[in-house]
Amino acid sequence: MRNFECKSCGKCCNDFGSMGTLPLFNEEKERYERLAKKLEIDIEFVHENVMMDEETGIVFSANWGLKGDPCPFLNNDNKCIIYEERALICKSFPIEKINIDGSYLNLGNFMHCDNFNHQEAIDSKKKSIDIYGEECVSSREEIQRRQKNISEKINALITLGKIKLKKVEKFYSLDILSIETFIENIVL
Repeated sequence: MRNFECKSCGKCCNDFGSMGTLPLFNEEKERYERLAKKLEIDIEFVHENVMMDEETGIVFSANWGLKGDPCPFLNNDNKCIIYEERALICKSFPIEKINIDGSYLNLGNFMHCDNFNHQEAIDSKKKSIDIYGEECVSSREEIQRRQKNISEKINALITLGKIKLKKVEKFYSLDILSIETFIENIVL
């Protein structure tokens, strides 16, 4: 079994999967905006996982999605022009989730790589870090830590009766807050 090694085919950066967006945390979106401005690249973001507090009518999104297939930061040689400042989702490629036992999960969507035998990696006795390397594993762990933290804060607000959430399927020009701003406003 060989370890994962990027072959620079660009498939992951050319196809963001069924959503057609690259999921980003709020500070990653802000960083990408600064980088795009500096590099004079047009980029577009959409709100993802939009919810509304039924009590206050405040609408917020749990994360952002960078629109674009291919990624606007991909050059003609399938190289990332912001590689050192890329998002956690990019750094964690191709691990989609790390399980409690330390094994990983790849569901075959955007995080799938045709140049690597994921089933062989799953079946091997090696730990994820030995297969994918420290940056990949630690980035996936950080994503999961952040998602858990956000989920715990939202669940605590629900339990305390401070909010009652409703998923928003269709929205137009609503004033939508980031999850961080929403939590700060509710807690205060």
